[in-house]
Amino acid sequence: VFVNAKNVVENFESIKEKCPDYEELLKHITPYPENEKIEEFVLSIAEICAFEGILRHAGERRYLYGPSGRLEVAEGKDLTAILNIFGTGGVLSRSKNSLKILDVVRNLGQKYPMKLLPKTEAALYVDSNYIFAAAGLISQIDLDSAKKLLLADVKRVG
Repeated sequence: VFVNAKNVVENFESIKEKCPDYEELLKHITPYPENEKIEEFVLSIAEICAFEGILRHAGERRYLYGPSGRLEVAEGKDLTAILNIFGTGGVLSRSKNSLKILDVVRNLGQKYPMKLLPKTEAALYVDSNYIFAAAGLISQIDLDSAKKLLLADVKRVG
């Protein structure tokens, strides 16, 4: 988040409205927020990124009308079968408020019923030490060790 924070803020008015002192806050963003105000700002940015990212990837239901009446069709990626949502990297691995962001992702289907989004029953997990990428590499050499590493690292948060 902190690498692209300026671009995200420039493109989303809702962050500017929520944090009127965003220009000053942008000067103090680091991977490890110094105080609660900066962490809340970073969480706002991360939430918008997660929100936009999942909406961009999810397909949607559409209605087509023909001689036999209305037909519902799905277009794009169907994310409704997702049982588990994992937060990894940056604020999702480090913040004590990761659940807030992941919960937004899990509940988007209620706000956008025509989108093919994960169901609200999906479990939420955090890659607490940001080791997913490393575990992927290790799995190519030693699958059992990679599984043990992931099981020790991943924490259910919701």
